[in-house]
Amino acid sequence: MALTVVGGLLFISVFFAALSTVGPAGEPFVVRQPASPPFGRALVGMLLMMGGGALMNFGRAGLAGSGVILDPQQARRDLEPWSRVRGGMLEDTLSESPTVQRAAGAATPATVVKVRCRSCGALNDESDRYCGQCGQAV
Repeated sequence: MALTVVGGLLFISVFFAALSTVGPAGEPFVVRQPASPPFGRALVGMLLMMGGGALMNFGRAGLAGSGVILDPQQARRDLEPWSRVRGGMLEDTLSESPTVQRAAGAATPATVVKVRCRSCGALNDESDRYCGQCGQAV
């Protein structure tokens, strides 16, 4: 970030240098020649801003996540926190939607398992130890 700030200051300083070449108010249109052309500073400033932006991108997403290293597995690991945040936000949004909740409830019916008693043939829950009809062990 410091490279970006220094580059921006160098780039903006070119405009202030151009304004400083105009004479004082008593000499309205007198232009003084600058000591050196400011375009070198502007170019260096732009390069520093681009380099600082690239370094911030590498620091945030890692080399593989930024596309410098072509390794899909490493890119997934580098970008995993951002993917988790995006997926988490999407999951929160979907979980608050009543339509999605109704569709999810209808799509996955609860499986009910019943056990038939060997003595009387009545249906009992699978967690029951004794028949609810005749009282025999299930």
